[in-house]
Amino acid sequence: MIIFISTDLVFQGDKSFYSENDVPTPLCYYGKTKLEAENFVLKISSNYCIIRSAIIYGWSVNSSQVFTETMIKQLRQGNQVNLFVDEYRMPIYIKNLCAILLELASRDELQGVYHICGPTRLCRFEFGLELADVWGFDKT
Repeated sequence: MIIFISTDLVFQGDKSFYSENDVPTPLCYYGKTKLEAENFVLKISSNYCIIRSAIIYGWSVNSSQVFTETMIKQLRQGNQVNLFVDEYRMPIYIKNLCAILLELASRDELQGVYHICGPTRLCRFEFGLELADVWGFDKT
């Protein structure tokens, strides 16, 4: 089975919640290339699982920094962090996503396209406030 991790950015974001049956219409280059990759997976295999995920947060296992780490670094340095207030996503913790991916990989009957996200709908600003609160940073 091919498991491909895509993004919720394959949608233009003009409605509140998207289902797996909604037609993707990406606006940004990242979303467009992810949709192209989804289509490639569909073309080369009938045994696939495409995961459309929102913001993935947690800690990276290599030298690259994910959104969470970059933000914490900026806050530690006392820098102001500017975040969106008009884009709502449902962030998912990396360990939770990994558990879901392992479950999908172990069950052949779970094929298709799945939207996998966390339980809370937040804009990046609200996510930043939560992160600042957990780490004890000044929220201003």
